[in-house]
Amino acid sequence: MALGASGGLFPSPSAVLVVVSAVGLGRAGLGLALLAAFSVGLAATLTAVGLGLVYGRSFVERRGHAARLRLLPVAGAVALVALGLVVTLRGVAELS
Repeated sequence: MALGASGGLFPSPSAVLVVVSAVGLGRAGLGLALLAAFSVGLAATLTAVGLGLVYGRSFVERRGHAARLRLLPVAGAVALVALGLVVTLRGVAELS
């Protein structure tokens, strides 16, 4: 449900840009066709992520790695903080 809400909650900035540009050029039909293509791509991506999560969980549980699965959020958070520190340090170094 979260994927569907996040995918449909805000319009894609690039899709809006394509539609506005197409309307500005007098080719509204092309803009709507491209918007439909963006929507189909988004739907396919969200469906693939959802199915991957459903089948991936059962795959991991069958292999007996459920305990390791609980460590993934912690590992992701550590990686995100480390990457943030690297970017921050590089930014500070560029300011000097």
